[in-house]
Amino acid sequence: MSELGDFVERCTSLDFLRTFTVNQSYFSLQQALYEPALEYYTAHSKRVRRKRNRHAQAGSTHLPNPLSPLGVTRPLRPEGWTVRYEYKMACFAEFRGEDEVALKCVLLPCSLSTSLNES
Repeated sequence: MSELGDFVERCTSLDFLRTFTVNQSYFSLQQALYEPALEYYTAHSKRVRRKRNRHAQAGSTHLPNPLSPLGVTRPLRPEGWTVRYEYKMACFAEFRGEDEVALKCVLLPCSLSTSLNES
Protein backbone atom coordinates (compact mmCIF):
# COMPACT_ATOMS: atom_id res chain seq x y z
CA MET A 1 0.00 0.00 0.00
CA SER A 2 2.89 2.38 0.63
CA GLU A 3 4.09 1.96 -2.96
CA LEU A 4 0.70 3.09 -4.20
CA GLY A 5 0.78 6.05 -1.80
CA ASP A 6 4.27 7.03 -2.95
CA PHE A 7 3.20 6.72 -6.60
CA VAL A 8 0.16 8.95 -6.08
CA GLU A 9 2.27 11.51 -4.22
CA ARG A 10 4.88 11.61 -6.97
CA CYS A 11 2.26 11.96 -9.69
CA THR A 12 0.39 14.67 -7.82
CA SER A 13 3.50 16.73 -7.15
CA LEU A 14 4.61 16.39 -10.77
CA ASP A 15 1.23 17.57 -12.05
CA PHE A 16 1.32 20.53 -9.69
CA LEU A 17 4.85 21.39 -10.75
CA ARG A 18 3.99 21.00 -14.44
CA THR A 19 0.87 23.16 -14.09
CA PHE A 20 2.81 25.80 -12.17
CA THR A 21 5.53 25.85 -14.84
CA VAL A 22 3.00 26.15 -17.68
CA ASN A 23 1.17 29.00 -15.92
CA GLN A 24 4.46 30.74 -15.20
CA SER A 25 5.57 30.32 -18.83
CA TYR A 26 2.26 31.66 -20.09
CA PHE A 27 2.52 34.73 -17.88
CA SER A 28 6.11 35.48 -18.91
CA LEU A 29 5.22 34.97 -22.59
CA GLN A 30 2.28 37.32 -22.21
CA GLN A 31 4.53 39.94 -20.60
CA ALA A 32 7.14 39.55 -23.33
CA LEU A 33 4.65 39.91 -26.20
CA TYR A 34 2.39 42.63 -24.82
CA GLU A 35 4.40 45.67 -25.97
CA PRO A 36 5.27 44.31 -29.45
CA ALA A 37 1.62 43.33 -30.01
CA LEU A 38 0.47 46.77 -28.93
CA GLU A 39 2.89 48.42 -31.35
CA TYR A 40 1.87 46.07 -34.17
CA TYR A 41 -1.86 46.73 -33.80
CA THR A 42 -1.29 50.47 -33.47
CA ALA A 43 0.74 50.51 -36.71
CA HIS A 44 -1.74 48.23 -38.46
CA SER A 45 -4.62 50.50 -37.42
CA LYS A 46 -2.82 53.43 -39.03
CA ARG A 47 -2.45 51.48 -42.29
CA VAL A 48 -6.13 50.53 -42.28
CA ARG A 49 -7.14 54.13 -41.49
CA ARG A 50 -5.05 55.40 -44.44
CA LYS A 51 -6.65 52.81 -46.74
CA ARG A 52 -10.11 53.80 -45.52
CA ASN A 53 -9.42 57.50 -46.08
CA ARG A 54 -7.88 56.87 -49.50
CA HIS A 55 -10.88 54.78 -50.52
CA ALA A 56 -13.33 57.39 -49.21
CA GLN A 57 -11.58 60.14 -51.22
CA ALA A 58 -11.72 58.08 -54.41
CA GLY A 59 -15.49 58.42 -54.47
CA SER A 60 -18.07 56.05 -55.82
CA THR A 61 -16.85 54.16 -58.87
CA HIS A 62 -19.02 51.10 -58.33
CA LEU A 63 -20.84 49.97 -61.45
CA PRO A 64 -23.40 47.28 -60.66
CA ASN A 65 -23.59 44.39 -63.10
CA PRO A 66 -27.06 42.87 -62.89
CA LEU A 67 -26.18 40.14 -65.42
CA SER A 68 -23.23 38.69 -63.49
CA PRO A 69 -23.70 35.03 -62.55
CA LEU A 70 -24.12 34.13 -58.90
CA GLY A 71 -20.78 32.29 -58.64
CA VAL A 72 -18.73 35.29 -59.78
CA THR A 73 -17.32 37.57 -57.10
CA ARG A 74 -18.05 41.24 -57.41
CA PRO A 75 -16.13 44.15 -55.89
CA LEU A 76 -17.57 45.81 -52.82
CA ARG A 77 -19.47 49.04 -53.06
CA PRO A 78 -17.86 52.04 -51.32
CA GLU A 79 -20.19 51.54 -48.34
CA GLY A 80 -19.03 47.93 -48.11
CA TRP A 81 -15.39 49.01 -47.99
CA THR A 82 -16.21 51.51 -45.25
CA VAL A 83 -17.90 48.79 -43.19
CA ARG A 84 -14.91 46.49 -43.71
CA TYR A 85 -12.32 49.07 -42.66
CA GLU A 86 -14.34 50.30 -39.66
CA TYR A 87 -14.80 46.71 -38.47
CA LYS A 88 -11.06 46.07 -38.74
CA MET A 89 -10.28 49.24 -36.82
CA ALA A 90 -12.76 48.22 -34.11
CA CYS A 91 -11.06 44.83 -33.74
CA PHE A 92 -7.61 46.37 -33.49
CA ALA A 93 -8.83 48.95 -30.95
CA GLU A 94 -10.28 46.15 -28.86
CA PHE A 95 -7.00 44.23 -29.07
CA ARG A 96 -5.23 47.34 -27.76
CA GLY A 97 -7.74 47.61 -24.91
CA GLU A 98 -9.36 50.81 -26.20
CA ASP A 99 -12.98 49.82 -25.67
CA GLU A 100 -14.53 53.24 -26.32
CA VAL A 101 -12.72 53.58 -29.65
CA ALA A 102 -13.77 50.05 -30.58
CA LEU A 103 -17.41 50.80 -29.78
CA LYS A 104 -17.29 53.99 -31.85
CA CYS A 105 -15.81 52.11 -34.81
CA VAL A 106 -18.44 49.36 -34.54
CA LEU A 107 -21.42 51.70 -34.38
CA LEU A 108 -20.72 53.27 -37.78
CA PRO A 109 -20.69 49.96 -39.72
CA CYS A 110 -23.84 48.87 -37.90
CA SER A 111 -25.66 52.02 -38.99
CA LEU A 112 -24.27 51.74 -42.53
CA SER A 113 -25.24 48.09 -42.91
CA THR A 114 -28.74 48.89 -41.63
CA SER A 115 -29.11 51.66 -44.20
CA LEU A 116 -27.71 49.37 -46.94
CA ASN A 117 -30.27 46.71 -46.12
CA GLU A 118 -33.10 49.22 -46.22
CA SER A 119 -32.17 50.53 -49.68
